[in-house]
Amino acid sequence: MIVKCEELDILKPLIKRAGQAVLKYYGHAGEVQYKEQNDSPVTRADLASQEIIIGGLAQFGYPVLSEEKTDDMARLQSRRVWIIDPLDGTKDFLQNTSEFSIMIGLVEDGRPILGTVYQPASDILYYAKRGTGAYREQGDGLPMRLKVSDETKFQSVRLLVSRHHLLPAEIEVAKQLSITKISPCGSAGVKIGWIAAGQAELYINSSDKTGEWDTCAAECIIWEAGGRMTDRDGNMLQYNKEVPKNLNGFVVSNGGIHQYVIDELQSI
Repeated sequence: MIVKCEELDILKPLIKRAGQAVLKYYGHAGEVQYKEQNDSPVTRADLASQEIIIGGLAQFGYPVLSEEKTDDMARLQSRRVWIIDPLDGTKDFLQNTSEFSIMIGLVEDGRPILGTVYQPASDILYYAKRGTGAYREQGDGLPMRLKVSDETKFQSVRLLVSRHHLLPAEIEVAKQLSITKISPCGSAGVKIGWIAAGQAELYINSSDKTGEWDTCAAECIIWEAGGRMTDRDGNMLQYNKEVPKNLNGFVVSNGGIHQYVIDELQSI
């Protein structure tokens, strides 16, 4: 089955065009600026990608919330909002790991209804529309429907962790649940794509500093692949908030182990 969706017909070539712009800087990122609030890097690649995406989304007439764009609070009056990350995993981009991505999500009434995550260095595209399943395409290949793994034995669970922002709570959960298969990975979008494709089962981010742009697009994909994504207490994430942050972190899983992980987090 191939998903038919007017927005996806526009988003798929748009996000790949942004990816091509990013790759022009890959390996020689040029000038790097740092955000005052969290000392995270912004490159010319971030800004080039953002310009292409915002220009392409203008035809829809919905507000855009972006990590690199000045926030327009008028978005709070709109039922539908685009939430984008023009380059997720900038440190991985600068370190040439290939594990960076571009993410475009569409929110309606505070919940994701459409998501695209593109990994330019590998030419891998993940996408989903609510109610129609999640898919992965590589290059010019045919779409492959995504389904999470059914693994529930923690000795066999594959945990993905951040290469740059690993927190003690995440290691403690792994210890308490006897998880030994732990792999560092870059962008949140890449991690969640792997779980959606059945290549891992768990990703915990206990930070209060991630933005809605870090999770929006990928959340639509993981749910449509049969997985789950909540905050640390098991509550659904909400989007287009006045303060667009995931203040209670988030947990992504294949679904079958999710409540066990949430319960363990409560005890830490």
